[in-house]
Amino acid sequence: MKTSLKTPEKGLPDIELSALIKAGNPDAFSELAERYLSLVRIKVLPYRCAMLDGDDLCQEGLMGLYSAACSFQPEGTASFRTYAAVCIENRILSAYRKATNDKNRLLNVSVPLFEKEELFSPEEENPEARIMAMEGFELLKHKIEKNLSKMEQKVLRSYLNGNSYSEIAVQLKITAKAADNALQRARLKLRQTF
Repeated sequence: MKTSLKTPEKGLPDIELSALIKAGNPDAFSELAERYLSLVRIKVLPYRCAMLDGDDLCQEGLMGLYSAACSFQPEGTASFRTYAAVCIENRILSAYRKATNDKNRLLNVSVPLFEKEELFSPEEENPEARIMAMEGFELLKHKIEKNLSKMEQKVLRSYLNGNSYSEIAVQLKITAKAADNALQRARLKLRQTF
């Protein structure tokens, strides 16, 4: 496959964009990052905390995507999407561990005295972080509604509310085995979606 530094066409497969990135085409990564930004945001959600800014974690995720594009081997068994998802998650997890380890904990939670009042002010809630979380939630909700059957949605909702298989079975008037099967199907579909 011949690679060039010209602007890549929209709709090129991820594998071809990866080859263009390896060849040094900066526009190819922009196209790839645009495709994977929602995945990066979803991967960031579980790791956001007081010590880490969501934007910083998104940056780490995008660096993981870049690393995936540069190191992806098309002859391997994993698809690019699967490989990229693992690289993104690993990069975010590494940043999270580094920021929350005991050596950095004191630095991350220490606040100069003159900013102490601001720490507890109601304006402290970051609107950008709330919007990002809402976007991630809406995307997740849309994917659930699109990919799961009504029964799988009901079982998943009940399970996430803390109900056991037997409680779900009683609520939905199905067997515990049927509840378990529906939950397993839902997990598989969501795993494939993200």
